[in-house]
Amino acid sequence: MKREIDHDIEKKEEEAKLAGKQGKTKVDSEKDGATDAKKAELNSTRVFAREDLLEYLRGRAKGMGKDHTDRLHVGTVGYPNVGKSSLINVLCGRKRVGVAAMPGKTKHFQTLLLENTERDICLVDCPGLVFPSFANSKAEMYCCGVLPIQTITEYMSPCNLITARISRHVLQSYYKLALPAEGTKDYTARTVLSLVAMKKGWVTGSSNPDVAQAAKRVLADYTTGAVVFCHLRPDYALEKHGAVAQSGFNDHFEVEA
Repeated sequence: MKREIDHDIEKKEEEAKLAGKQGKTKVDSEKDGATDAKKAELNSTRVFAREDLLEYLRGRAKGMGKDHTDRLHVGTVGYPNVGKSSLINVLCGRKRVGVAAMPGKTKHFQTLLLENTERDICLVDCPGLVFPSFANSKAEMYCCGVLPIQTITEYMSPCNLITARISRHVLQSYYKLALPAEGTKDYTARTVLSLVAMKKGWVTGSSNPDVAQAAKRVLADYTTGAVVFCHLRPDYALEKHGAVAQSGFNDHFEVEA
């Protein structure tokens, strides 16, 4: 009789353990599924608001058991002048680190505690990095504002990109120039720069147009959005988003007839 009772007890204990393991496995599977879904969402084209990112970081810190003695460190890594410091200021809700239009403003590794939390999240601001094996052409990086325009020496390649992307009538209207017809041998980046320099009165010591200074001005106008060029979003679909026309003008500029 006692053996039968002991056997029943052992059987119930084994069943309880098995049920507990199955329940735990189901919970872990649900957590893993939720984590994978969140990772997929973070790698999508969705634009996250400040509260969305804060909610995600708090969830990660809580899920990893972080506290004020063992904080979750969140780093910002990327090209210069893409908004790493600005992102940290947004997450903090006020200006905590310096920002500037010129690449290279952040020169040192900085750590900041995220406020309005349990002080379990530490934000890390890093100087911009350029990885040669992954980088685009140097001309493209100048046009993207990754490299500082003030120190540019080879300016014709990025200016060739700009004249290829921005139509003649936009450059002509913005800089108040009379440009050669597009597609002719006279319509080149050097011609545009020479005419911009003459319009501004920029000349070298030998009385030639200062195309280097004009190039810096055109590049600055391009990188700051005075003259606009936009890439389509990665998930662009004609049926969903409609037709898009590249005008080259921003909202504050009137096209002259």
